[in-house]
Amino acid sequence: MKLLLESAFSGKFDANGRMLAGTTETELCFQRVWIDGSTSYFTRQYGCMVSELAINAEAGGIVTADYTVLGRGTMPVTAANGTQLASATAELDGATYVEASTNEKFAGPDVKNITIAGLGTVDYQTLNFTLTQDRAAQTMLGSAYARGIGTAGKSGEIVVTFYRADLAPEKLIKNGIENPAVDISFDYVIGGEGYRFSTKAQPSFPEDNEDGANQMVTVTFVPVGYEVDGQPTDYVIQEL
Repeated sequence: MKLLLESAFSGKFDANGRMLAGTTETELCFQRVWIDGSTSYFTRQYGCMVSELAINAEAGGIVTADYTVLGRGTMPVTAANGTQLASATAELDGATYVEASTNEKFAGPDVKNITIAGLGTVDYQTLNFTLTQDRAAQTMLGSAYARGIGTAGKSGEIVVTFYRADLAPEKLIKNGIENPAVDISFDYVIGGEGYRFSTKAQPSFPEDNEDGANQMVTVTFVPVGYEVDGQPTDYVIQEL
């Protein structure tokens, strides 16, 4: 997951498990194994980067993390006669293959310590985070494969829905008007391990809505750039 997060945020985790979103790109290679009779075949996609990350959390539900990946192409594999193939019967050097994980999955109770400056203490029902990288494959004549992947920038938003307890959302708007942005952080933790996401973001005007007997409020936050230890960034990810 760390490699996917590094690609999504264009950053690198340091020795202390902290990553600042920036402009450091990570290319990934994906290899899929499939079996025809007793023979294992491998299809490889190379030069891959995450172009979108969507994390959706809802009380009483499973936390989902969807990654959209853009690649340069299928890794060329040459047969003994020199013919270029799209798959091979050879593993990548040092590659290991394991069955799908049966570990516990993140759920609503694992989304903790949600802090949004100006809101005070409220109870959250949903938290949806989307990060989009404006990436495009750089195709060229004379080759079936892209020469690289260009990145024009990134955008993101955090949408939270919470129970209305008082006029706290109006306090948040006042805070957002008086300051360039409000501080936001939230944790995904299971079994004592996970990640903390932090950012500064500009809030939208709160939208009231009724969910049966519940009075709910929805606010959308758009992260803005700021500096951490003298480095420009718009997100900080801390491994827990």
